[in-house]
Amino acid sequence: MFSSNSRLRFVNDWKIPLANGQTCCENELLKEFYESGGRRKDIIGALNRVPMEPTMIEFCKQLHAHGWKLVVLSDANQVYIQEILRHNGILELFDRIITNPAYWDEERLVISRLIGPEHPPHQCPLGICSLNICKGQELDTILAEYIQQQHQMIKQDEGTVKVVHPRLLYVGDGRNDYCPSLRLST
Repeated sequence: MFSSNSRLRFVNDWKIPLANGQTCCENELLKEFYESGGRRKDIIGALNRVPMEPTMIEFCKQLHAHGWKLVVLSDANQVYIQEILRHNGILELFDRIITNPAYWDEERLVISRLIGPEHPPHQCPLGICSLNICKGQELDTILAEYIQQQHQMIKQDEGTVKVVHPRLLYVGDGRNDYCPSLRLST
């Protein structure tokens, strides 16, 4: 999974309860990885080998240069995303990263759900979002914040009020990106 010397092995009869979702399962795998000798340097090394398309890196730079606010909305985790963006030299371009919390407990990576199992479910009307995050609801929050900021920055032009509408480009690659894409309008 993370180490080139395959320290983490999957055992066919090893069962991780999936009722709490993928993030909890991944945290258990990371615990096993640590207990079998996997360390921070192994995970960071693997993350630094994750290829990022050079044209996507340039695209992010161009968007940022033209005043776009860049936000990551993901069901991965903070450490993975920050490390990949940092390694590719574009972490500072992003205004926000909304994802599952993660931290290093010395050498062990610990991740948890953005919406924990102790909290009420997010009630996504589509029912296709991950247990830990409804990207559609997170996108609604981002847009509401943007609109509130814009109302504070309303510009006067010869006595008429011009409201700047948000420019939004959403890029997704999975099933849970369907929900936020339905919330977009022209």
